[in-house]
Amino acid sequence: MAVAPSEPLPAPDPALQSAYAKSRIVGLMRSHHGRIVWANEAFATMFGFDVQTVVGLQIDHFYPDAAARDRIRAESAAVTATGAIWKGEIQLLRRDGTIGSFTVAWARLGEDETDFGGSFVDVSKHLRSIGEVIRSESRLRGVFEAMNEGLVMQEPDGRIVDANPAAERILGLSRDQLLGRTAIDPGWRAIREDGTLFPLAEYSSAITQRTGQPVRHQLMGVVSTGSRRWIDFNTQPIWVGSPLVLVGVVTTFTDVTEERSALQALRTARDDLQSTLSQLSAITNGVPISIVLYDSDHRIRFANDHYRALGRPGVVAEGTRGEDFLRADVFRDSADARRRALAGESVRMMILMNIDGGTRRREVTFMPYRDAAGDAVGVLALGYDVTELEQSRTRLREVVERLAAVRESERREIAMSLHEGAAQDLYAARLGVERLRRATRDEDAVAALNDIHGIIEQAVRGIGTLTQDLFPTALHHLELGDVIRQHAAQFQERSGIPVEVDVPPGLPALDPERKLLFFRAAQEALTNVWRHARATRAAVTLAWREGRYWLVVEDDGVGLASGSEARIGSLGLLAMRERFTAVGGGLQLGRSAAGGARIGVWVPAP
Repeated sequence: MAVAPSEPLPAPDPALQSAYAKSRIVGLMRSHHGRIVWANEAFATMFGFDVQTVVGLQIDHFYPDAAARDRIRAESAAVTATGAIWKGEIQLLRRDGTIGSFTVAWARLGEDETDFGGSFVDVSKHLRSIGEVIRSESRLRGVFEAMNEGLVMQEPDGRIVDANPAAERILGLSRDQLLGRTAIDPGWRAIREDGTLFPLAEYSSAITQRTGQPVRHQLMGVVSTGSRRWIDFNTQPIWVGSPLVLVGVVTTFTDVTEERSALQALRTARDDLQSTLSQLSAITNGVPISIVLYDSDHRIRFANDHYRALGRPGVVAEGTRGEDFLRADVFRDSADARRRALAGESVRMMILMNIDGGTRRREVTFMPYRDAAGDAVGVLALGYDVTELEQSRTRLREVVERLAAVRESERREIAMSLHEGAAQDLYAARLGVERLRRATRDEDAVAALNDIHGIIEQAVRGIGTLTQDLFPTALHHLELGDVIRQHAAQFQERSGIPVEVDVPPGLPALDPERKLLFFRAAQEALTNVWRHARATRAAVTLAWREGRYWLVVEDDGVGLASGSEARIGSLGLLAMRERFTAVGGGLQLGRSAAGGARIGVWVPAP
């Protein structure tokens, strides 16, 4: 028999499994979409399997032939469609190819027409035993002793004349106590499923005694010695002579108390599951995220309203293959992500979808869906429409670029104004002071002029440094590493924080725009070190790694606050990230080896 793919559905309630998994008489199983998703040990043993092997098998494999399958389906569907339990005695195929006889109780578990639970009792021995009784009276006692089903033989008037050990066990009475009793014995009474008394005339043995017809699967609640057991009765008349004379009734029965409890537990578990699913559905439909669960065959097992809205009109999501629900190209584009998720990896990707005549961008995260054993048996996909967010980012990037351009223009103008204005005036003043210093012989005057000359020199250097910070003209004729060394030296002189600059040889040449971008990043990062880090040293590194040009600034200060790696609160850092993103690069925040902050920016190969 071929084993179907595993079903990513929750197993029945663990308490149910614990209570009935070891039953030796009643075989229990649950099927979904025609496939076994849970079975106890007794069921597996009946058909020659173990529990691990029987789970996943198609129900169709147990029918002897197509005609038997269609007949049983038709008979059972007419009953289970009303919510009732279908009962029957049917023949099914075992693993070794033999055909056995089984009494079956079968019911639908909830609204899902494909979700069923059932109980099975192997009555092959029982039926063979009946044949043996007919063929050989001498073998009757051995059959009695061997049967798991209870069996009593009754006279035409209903008196019990023999009982097997199983009957003693099921009814809770010894053989001696049973002999001579009838169905109307005051020592027990029978009730219906609704708790009302069972009329004596409707007892299966009474019907057979009165009509000579067999009765199959009459469920009765037998109350005896203070306990109640639910028992499934079958009666068969015994005819002898010519003309035929009814000489007795054989009654066989099975204790189905466990089976009924199991079915009730299954129904309770189903109701709990339905309630949980309803709550889950309400929650998932209330968030602006599309949620879908695929099984290992890429069929949709669960979808919320947001995901259903993405599908083809008129196509039901649950039970449908993904490529039949979504546009084929959209589903095909995510094939690698789903494959990696089934292998245990979480994958995030951007998917473009045509919705309502427009193109929308959805960020979708694919992650493995695991069973109780931790194995990936499906894929959970969470999607979020980021069209407006991406548009906002684009607008923000444009604003940042415009602001950066305006700032650079203003810096250039201010630098030129300082250079052409205040700097030239100071140069002129310095020349005048030098002439006066040469022309006078008064020592006090010379000393005063020297002080004025020093002040002017300091102002000239300050304006020069400020001019270079505002508009680093050295970028036009020096390499980026040399300009950063100059700036680091000036920063160290002003702040007192030593700065080590590492520029390896052979770095690729950068265009003026990217050189200015890296210089501004170094400026901003070192300024943050001075203002916030409380550091004793810093380091600036230029590097070329894996097709990317990197600038990294590190310090030994207080470091970044927890979670800073995932968010950027500084306007300067935000602008830095957006400017590097605009040219295809990026920004990274982290912790340095010395415990301080680490800021890295990069651009792709020129």
